[in-house]
Order: sequence, then C-alpha cells, then structure tokens
Amino acid sequence: MKDSQKFLSFMVGSESFAVPLLKVREVIGMPEVTAIPQAPAHVVGIINLRGQIITIFDLRSRLGSGTKGEQPTVIICEMPFGQMGMIVDMVSSVLSAEAEQISEVPPGSRAANHDFITNIYSQDDELILMLDVEKVIGRDIKVTQAASAA
Repeated sequence: MKDSQKFLSFMVGSESFAVPLLKVREVIGMPEVTAIPQAPAHVVGIINLRGQIITIFDLRSRLGSGTKGEQPTVIICEMPFGQMGMIVDMVSSVLSAEAEQISEVPPGSRAANHDFITNIYSQDDELILMLDVEKVIGRDIKVTQAASAA
C-alpha cells in the first residue's frame, strides 16, 4: 500500500474531480464573501477565516459548469502563496488511489486540452479527473497578486 495516494473528490456540475489531500487544509460551508472590485471573473472575493484573509475562487465558473449546487462547499487549499478557497458543488469522499487506478489523460480527449487535468482516477465504472490546483487557478491568481502589489 506504499504506492497509495489520497485525494479529496468533489463534484462540479455533473463532473467528478479530485485534488491531492495534502493540498487540502479544510472543507467549510459557503461563508459570506466580500467582493473585490475589478477582480478576475472567477475570483468571487475574500473571507476572514479565523483571522486569515483568504481569496475565494469559483471553480464551477472556471471549469465552465452550467449548473450550481444548492449548497455549495468551499475547499480551503494550501498554495505556495498562502491559502485559497475553491467553491465546488459538493465534496464526495477521500479516495485512496493505488498506482494502477491512475491513468494518464488520453491524447485527443477534451481533458487533454487542459493542462490542469493531470491524470484520471478509475474505479469500477467511475472516472474522476485529477486537478493540479495551482494550474487551474494560476492565471487568475497572478492577476490578483499583481493588482494587490500595485
């Protein structure tokens, strides 16, 4: 079992995704968010979580999900620049993935067009797209950091 990796799986629209569990700090209900003027479209705003200011990013919007869950959840992730929250429709479970359950993204697939989809987890008939959190939000966060540095 030393090749086993843990991931947090979640839903965005009807799609299943996962991020490495080591990147996840905590999962919280949808808090009250303070909007940031002129922020990128996917940056919803900021929250104060136990004295720490955290940027909240709408992963549903970033991934082009047409549906939004009735009770969205926020996954707080550790990033190189600090903590960041991602709004998702629903957190599913913690996956313990063995090496043989993780495949590369097949060339020519829609997922292959996105560099933030790193692998695909498969168990029985279920396929879960594994995300690189830093790549999926990197472009928008760089804009936010540049704006805050000015």
